[in-house]
Amino acid sequence: MGMLNALLDIGKALGGDELECATKMPMAEGTEIQIWLDVEDPAARPLNVLGVHRVTLADVDPRNKSRYLYRDTEGSNFSYCYSSVVRMQKKELNFDEAYLKKLETKVLKEFETPLTTPTESSASEGTFQVFQSGSIPRILTGLRQHRDELALLGKDALDAAKRDKKTASFLLVFGIRSGERFLYPGDTPVNALFSDYFWAKLGVVLSKGKEARCSLCGQEEKHAVNLNQVFAFATFDKESFLPGIRNMPGTPEKVFPLCRECLRWLSRGKDHGDTLFREDRMAYPLHLTVIPELFGSGPSMGRRPLERKTKDFLNTGLTNAPGLFEALLDQDDVLVYHFLFWEQIQAQERIHLMAEDVPPLRLTQLLHAWRRSCRMFPETQRPSATMSPEEKQSLSAGMRFVFGVLGSFAGKSKQDQTAMRDLALAVTGKLLQDEPVDLGLIKGIVCARLPGLLKDPNKPMKDKIPPVRRAERLVDFLARVNQEHFGQRGNHGEEEIDVQDETMRPEETADVLKTTPRKHVREAMEEMLKGFADPYLQEPFGQGVFLAGVVLGVFAREQVGKGGDLGSAPLFKQLNFGRLRRRDLQGQLGRLPGLVHQYRVPHAGAIQSLAGEVTRLLLEGTPKELGEEGNFAFAAGFLSATGYFWRCFGKTAPQEETADAMSPGEETPTNTEGEEENGENA
Repeated sequence: MGMLNALLDIGKALGGDELECATKMPMAEGTEIQIWLDVEDPAARPLNVLGVHRVTLADVDPRNKSRYLYRDTEGSNFSYCYSSVVRMQKKELNFDEAYLKKLETKVLKEFETPLTTPTESSASEGTFQVFQSGSIPRILTGLRQHRDELALLGKDALDAAKRDKKTASFLLVFGIRSGERFLYPGDTPVNALFSDYFWAKLGVVLSKGKEARCSLCGQEEKHAVNLNQVFAFATFDKESFLPGIRNMPGTPEKVFPLCRECLRWLSRGKDHGDTLFREDRMAYPLHLTVIPELFGSGPSMGRRPLERKTKDFLNTGLTNAPGLFEALLDQDDVLVYHFLFWEQIQAQERIHLMAEDVPPLRLTQLLHAWRRSCRMFPETQRPSATMSPEEKQSLSAGMRFVFGVLGSFAGKSKQDQTAMRDLALAVTGKLLQDEPVDLGLIKGIVCARLPGLLKDPNKPMKDKIPPVRRAERLVDFLARVNQEHFGQRGNHGEEEIDVQDETMRPEETADVLKTTPRKHVREAMEEMLKGFADPYLQEPFGQGVFLAGVVLGVFAREQVGKGGDLGSAPLFKQLNFGRLRRRDLQGQLGRLPGLVHQYRVPHAGAIQSLAGEVTRLLLEGTPKELGEEGNFAFAAGFLSATGYFWRCFGKTAPQEETADAMSPGEETPTNTEGEEENGENA
């Protein structure tokens, strides 16, 4: 109810006439395929179509909402449209005979059929016919004559969307040619005819409702309609869409009836939300709609400033904001937000996640946790090819990071990709709704996929390390969020441990190792470990397992030498990543002194010194099997060993030695090509 009330309030705050509330934008952005119809007289009723003059392309313009006269139909199996504007799918761009037949029977035929019904705008009876008889065959003949040109225009639009990295969505608009002007259904002089037809069609739908009490305002309504007139996910096309409910006469009106007034403002608010408060980059192909709740007043804010600030936010929305969550954080703390993740599947909308009543304080907590986590990892403090350090540390980047990391561990099958996306949605829902996240579940999934990832012969090692590194960062972020949930601030309160930016030159490393007392090594090591938020790394045994990965990882790199492939190291091949047991780890540590002497590695003393600290921590801790917690910590330490090894000596590793371990990999894996939006079929 929170989201519905918020949309209702937004609709009332925006206002608008009945036509403004009843229509909606066909899509947020995309390409129009304009069909210029030659008519005998644009002011005639009905229009006598002579043929197709030409076809052109144009960008979908949000300012043309009143010109489209568009409204979604009540399901995918419809045989009418409210206006001559139709959404297309990419596969229909060739305008083959099957699609032309579809246009004829499901769109154009209704415009040639007289419609008699009382209009919504007056009480008088009216008969409305858009096209004269015989117009439809001439339109279809014109489309066949321009078929090659239409296919070429569609190809150009797809290429442009791919080049500009935009969603490839298409709109077919049958307009009227008036000289050199293209008249949309809402343009003068054809707007009177198309508007009357629009209201006549809508009147037919609304007149089917039964008498009921509105679920939102409580008023009695003679012809109440159901919520499916606003949301395509509230449909009755499948039996038992609610427990115990069947699509029987009178049933829809009992589930969530709406009066005409609430339908008007709810439709206005939903269209505004879909247009200005929608984000499509978070988790493709899912859409994210954020609805602000308009209520309350702050202690230091009067009524007039609140109204002005809120009105500006409603008018601007999120479309031009650099980041979704940054735009929300920039608003007053009197707003509460509702997050809706949904997917367009033809004419239906499927809800995947709805998080209601998310206060700005929660977003602030998430931002602080993300920034504190970023401080622990040097790659977030360096610019990449597409992101600055500030952008990497933004909350929008952090929330996309959840989907990117978990998606990178999905297999090639669609089922596995969907499962990982659903897991990312579940994690996102817990983050927004202030619920603790199960870190063991995340670690278990990563460990289960480690053998396949690290032993894949078709991938170079430089592509295998970044996913695990990002998973380590994700766990650290989620652990810090859990600390906020339980009222903890870590071991340091407001004090944060920053990764030192002092980078040694390669020739300095030997001197540093020789002159660093063991006491100082232990202090630097403990300081580094305190910076992690993962509870497993706060226990002596967990710290020992993590540092064991660091020691063995450094030695494996010494085995192959500078610039060598880590995957070819004998030690790397012996480790069963993701499935290590405690005795396996003890065996490798026991063999390490002899191997160090045998290989004559450059930093033998430092490796043995750190190995001694590992043994001490493992003995101090409670002995137990590694499990998913230990295997995750070991893999994180092993694959990023170089950086952590030097931090144990209070320094940052030489850049040339961290190239593999610190590969940025910051950009969230997203669909960069123009993709088809699952729109409504014509």
